Amino acid sequence: MRKHWIVLLSLSLMIAAPSWADDAGLDEVIDGFMQTIGGEAALKNIKTAKASGNMIFQGGLEAPFMIEFQPPENRMRLDFEFQGMTAVNAFDGKNGWAIQPFLGKTTAEPMAEDQLKQAEAQADFFGPLVNYADKGHTAELVGKSNIEGTEAYHIKLTRKNGDIENWYLDSEYYLPFRVDAKIDIQGQQVETSTIFGDYKEVGNLVLAHAITVEFGAAGSQTISIENMELNVELDEQRFFMPEVDAS
Repeated sequence: MRKHWIVLLSLSLMIAAPSWADDAGLDEVIDGFMQTIGGEAALKNIKTAKASGNMIFQGGLEAPFMIEFQPPENRMRLDFEFQGMTAVNAFDGKNGWAIQPFLGKTTAEPMAEDQLKQAEAQADFFGPLVNYADKGHTAELVGKSNIEGTEAYHIKLTRKNGDIENWYLDSEYYLPFRVDAKIDIQGQQVETSTIFGDYKEVGNLVLAHAITVEFGAAGSQTISIENMELNVELDEQRFFMPEVDAS
């Protein structure tokens, strides 16, 4: 069930923007992307977000989910149901914790290192391209690529922890539609491709409502968002690991 973590890495904001010249450099592409997602002022107005829908696993199995964010504090909490049990994964801005009843763990426990790494990345509601330098990441415009018939700007993003992601943004609208990366899952590196689609307006922004993650030979997984709300009232204590009753 750990694969659901990688899917939600894709809950970055995406929306169409005006076209730049064919010889656009990195700054122009990033600026176009920032306009695409609504502009920096609009992003600063987002204090909370909540989404719900279904995770669709290999074989058609579905798991209803709800995910909550506090972007300014880089907090995230995911609750999802499967086989009559509810699991929780959360990041409070510094620490990650989980409840994994599928593994017989019914009380909150600190995350393993690979889970924590993914949780911190997924808590970045706007995605790593937004103000990437301020977050300690570096970016390089590799050039243009043709991805299954779509002309795209190829940005190589190196996260502050050294992980490398290859982002592909539509060359006409600066809309990210694919990210290729390698991630650690239980001590093994796995190549993934994340595909975005089904964009819908939410407030002044447009969000991807369908995200598919391909795990090579291991198959694929899709998240389908049915509802997204911005600046809703949330209980911030839900992001922090509950104390375990030692009695």
